[in-house]
Amino acid sequence: PWTLLQAGQEYFTMPRVSVLRSFVMNHLIHHRGQLTVYLRLRNIPLPPLSGPTATLLPPQKVLFGGGADPWARHRAELYDPEQPDSWETKGNLLAPRYRHAAVLLPSGEVLVAGSLFAASTAEIYDPETGTWKPTGNLREPHGIATAVLLPSGKVLLRGATDENPSWVSEIFDPASRAWS
Repeated sequence: PWTLLQAGQEYFTMPRVSVLRSFVMNHLIHHRGQLTVYLRLRNIPLPPLSGPTATLLPPQKVLFGGGADPWARHRAELYDPEQPDSWETKGNLLAPRYRHAAVLLPSGEVLVAGSLFAASTAEIYDPETGTWKPTGNLREPHGIATAVLLPSGKVLLRGATDENPSWVSEIFDPASRAWS
C-alpha cells in the first residue's frame, strides 16, 4: 500500500494499483480533455477523437494517434497550431491503439506502446518519412500504459491489463530498439 502524508499527517492509504489507476490514469485523461477544450475554444477544428495520445513534435506540431472510436484506433494525424485547419493524416498505426502511451525520443521519433487492443506491441513513428515501424513485442502486456523519457534517453513504460492488474515496468532502449 501507498500512504500520502503531509507534515506527518496521513491523508490516505491505498493499494499501489489503486493509486496509479485513480490518480495517474485519471490525470492523463484529464489533460487530454483539457487540450481538446483548449483547441475547441480557440475555434480550431478538431476531428472527433476520443482517447488519442498527443505528442509535441519540434518545432511546434502535434502528433495525435489512436483513440476509442473504431475508425480512429489505427489513425494518426499531425496538427500545426500555426495553421488551424491543418490536420494531415500521417498513415495508420500498425496496431489499433487506445489507452496507450506515446513519448518523443531524442531522435525526434515517437515511440507508441501498449493498448487495450494490442497490449503486447509497440511501434515507432518517423516524422522525416511519415512512416510507422514495429519495435518488437513487449515482454508483458500493457493494456493501459504510461511512459516517460528518462535522462539516459531510454523510455520507462509502465502498464497493466484487466487480467493482470499488477502494474509491470519495461525499459525501451532506442539505440538497440530492444525492450528489457
